[in-house]
Amino acid sequence: MAERVGIVVVAGGSGSRMGAAMPKQFLEVAGRPVLVRTIERMHAALPDSQIVVVLPEAHVELWQECYEKAKCRVEHSIALGGATRFDSVASGIAALSDDCTLIAVHDGVRPMLSVEMIRRGVECAEKNGAAVPVIAVVDSIREVDSQGASHA
Repeated sequence: MAERVGIVVVAGGSGSRMGAAMPKQFLEVAGRPVLVRTIERMHAALPDSQIVVVLPEAHVELWQECYEKAKCRVEHSIALGGATRFDSVASGIAALSDDCTLIAVHDGVRPMLSVEMIRRGVECAEKNGAAVPVIAVVDSIREVDSQGASHA
């Protein structure tokens, strides 16, 4: 990987569909906030990259608390999100330094991608100008009761 990679991690969701007390990017999975896990995975795959986390202004303080509590050491900067996802991604891109010649955009609540997938995506983008990594969908069956509650 010869190009300098800038990573924009968009984490502006409110988690309202989940019904949680706080946005899902700050919820813990196995003792670590989801967003911490996401930036740690990106850093593990591309340690020389520049990472920008895009958040709504109202979530910046909560993020800083989660980051410190988790004792995360991944260097990153924060950009403020916009009215739409497009605006938020644009804000993150604008916060990257000029030496970033390749830009990766990732959803902050998707921490379970592999280091290998991240690296393959970057290599494909370097070769072809763009890449969209995908994984096959796994079908699942849900049983729903008369109130609409799902049961696996």
